[in-house]
This record gives sequence, structure tokens and C-alpha cells, in this order.
Amino acid sequence: MTVLILTYSDDPHATAVCEWLEDEGTPFVRIDTDKYPFEHEPCFQHIAGNASWSIQIGMEVIPSTALRSIWHRRIQDPDTATAGVSSDEHRIIVSERDELLRALVTAFDGFVLCDRDVYEPLDRKCYQYQLAARFGFNIPDTLVTTSVTLARAFYEDHNRDVIFKLQRSQWIDYPTGRHAVYSQPLNEEDLVLDHLWKSAPCLVQERIPKAFEVRATVVGDQVFACAIHSQDYPDTRHDYRRYNFDEVSHRAIALPEEVEATCTRFVRSLGLYFASIDFAVTPTGKFVFLDLNPNGQWLWTEKLAGLPISRAIATILQSPPVHV
Repeated sequence: MTVLILTYSDDPHATAVCEWLEDEGTPFVRIDTDKYPFEHEPCFQHIAGNASWSIQIGMEVIPSTALRSIWHRRIQDPDTATAGVSSDEHRIIVSERDELLRALVTAFDGFVLCDRDVYEPLDRKCYQYQLAARFGFNIPDTLVTTSVTLARAFYEDHNRDVIFKLQRSQWIDYPTGRHAVYSQPLNEEDLVLDHLWKSAPCLVQERIPKAFEVRATVVGDQVFACAIHSQDYPDTRHDYRRYNFDEVSHRAIALPEEVEATCTRFVRSLGLYFASIDFAVTPTGKFVFLDLNPNGQWLWTEKLAGLPISRAIATILQSPPVHV
């Protein structure tokens, strides 16, 4: 049986898993969504009333009943500029393509890894804190507000040691290129900009003293944990995403049994078989939940810490758990 992978052409994570599947002799079809429908050959066929759908590649037709599993890795918009279509046509094309792909995944009566319809509602930071707290994870004190008065009170209550972060990753385009908005300390100057606080909800959080950070990647019932020594380099102390692979060491670690067990139970309770969880580890060894990414990146931890995550993903796609 065949594994269907929905990804994009420059995705090294998908490539790493495909290499494992190829080595194991497992048939797979990779759809690079940034090339579909303009440059990609596969044709999806679905006739209303039929219980299954199919993919046609050249003369080969693969019915959905012949699929072992689907990995809904990541979807990327096609470049319609070269196709000579208008912005309105581009919007419609992308919308119709997404509707088709999501409908086919939803209609698939089998195992789907990283189903967008399952994980997208979970990709909200405040909701994650609520869920994680119920499972017994340590959660930082957090405030989301448009009131500078409440923000100042929070700032004072936490000894003026507070972090500002976005609820969702964002990028800003500058003349020098695209840059991420990173977590950073809140200071006195920020608290006099009343008009900025009123313009959008701001998330502020007590700063957790860190010995190091952990990226824990859950695949099925396995947890692959990477210690990220973000405190070794000034730029990464508040946000390790200011990556510096030369100065910041990464190493595989074994999580405390209780933390590892809670990670797997937490992820499965959300209906997921894959997720990445970020922790801050304090100098006393306390694990503090920072973030859940239900379709997170992992390849850098695999390469730097020697974690066999790609192989684990290939294995769960080859031998999926019983679909409920």
C-alpha cells in the first residue's frame, strides 16, 4: 500500500522521511503543493456518491482504498505569477485547491498524520496554556490585554521581569529582508506607549529563569527530546529561534519519566500523533511549558542531537495505529 505526502518542493523534513520510506521499499506519492496544479502532474478524481477517490499519475491510478496513510505535512501556495493570472484568479485557484485537498483528507477513512482540521484549533497559545495546565504542566503566569494599566500592574507584580511575545509567529518585511518578531523583555519605555497597547492585544508573561530549553518531539508513543543551551549565547537567551548553531549546543536528553509520560498523554488527548512541545528548564530542574506546535519543525534537532525523528515518522506512516 502507498503513503500519500502533502508538502512543498523545498521541504527538507519531507525529503528526510521520503528517503527512509524509499530505503524501506515503501511506495509513496509526494505532492508538492506549491507546484500544484500548474506544474504538478497528479490528478485527483472524486465522483459524488462514490465511497473513495483516486490519484492519477500518468497512466497509474491509485484509489484511496490503496493508501496506507496520509501525511498532511505542510501546504504552500503555488506561484501563480508565472501562470499569468490575476490576483482574484490566484485567490480562487488557491481556495479551490485547498478545498479539494482538505476534503480528500477529511474523506479518507484511514490514518492521517498532522490533519489540519484536527490541529489548527489547537495552534492557539492561550488555549494551549489552558489545556496544558489541566494536564499538570507548569505554566508561566500570563496576561493578554489591551490595557497598559493592567500590563503595568502585572509588570510590577513580577518584579519588573516580564517577557513580551506574540500569540502566533509573525514576520515583518524590511528593505534588508524578512525578519521574525521574537520574544523580548518588557521595559519601562514600553509601558508609556498607551496607544500601542490599545491597538492590539499584547501577551506578557513572567520571565522563567532558564538553565536550558527543551524541544520535545512526540511521534506516536515516542518522545525525542533535545536540550537547547540557549543561555550560552546572548541573542538566544529570550528566544532560541534566533538560531546560532555554532554557539548554542544541542544534545539529546532523557526526559524525567513523569514529564515524558505527560507529553505522550497530552498529545494523544488532543487527537494528535505528532507534536513538538517547548519547555524552559529552570536551574532547579523544573520543566515549564512554553508552547505546543502541533505541526512543528524538527530536522535541526535531528541533525544536531542525533535524534531519529524522520525514521520514527516514516515508521508510523508505514505501520499506522488503528484508526478510530
